[in-house]
Amino acid sequence: MAPVAVTPDELGSDWRNGMLARPIEVRVNGELLGKPNAAVDASFTFPDIIRHACRYRGLCAGTVIAAGTVSNRDPGAGSACIAERRMIETRDRGEAKTPYLAAADAFRIEMSDGEGRSIFGTIEQRVVDRSAAAARRS
Repeated sequence: MAPVAVTPDELGSDWRNGMLARPIEVRVNGELLGKPNAAVDASFTFPDIIRHACRYRGLCAGTVIAAGTVSNRDPGAGSACIAERRMIETRDRGEAKTPYLAAADAFRIEMSDGEGRSIFGTIEQRVVDRSAAAARRS
C-alpha cells in the first residue's frame, strides 16, 4: 500500500482503459531494480478486478482494491519485486544472483507523474535486524 490513496479522476490522462499508465520505480540500496509500467502487460484492468471481487464479496464505499506486483515482459523494464527478479535469473542463468533483503538494506518505491511529482507518496524503508537490536538493549 502506498502512503496516499488516489482516485482515478485525479490521475488525468495517465488513467487509461481502467489502468494507470505510468512506470513504478523500485530501488534497492540506491540501485535501480526496475521501472516497469503498470499498464503494460497487465493481465486484468481494475474494472475486471472489481467485477471479480464483487462476485464473491460485498464491497462497500471506501473499499481499497490493489492489483499486485507490476511486471513487464520486456527485460529492459527490470523488476518491481526481488522474488520476480530471482525467478528470471534462475530461468535465464540457472541460478539467482540478486540477494533477498538483509539487515541494513534500504528500498524505495515510487511512481511519479509526467512532471516528476510523486503520485502516491514514496515508500522508503530500511531493513532492521530486530534480534540484534534486542540483544543490544539487554
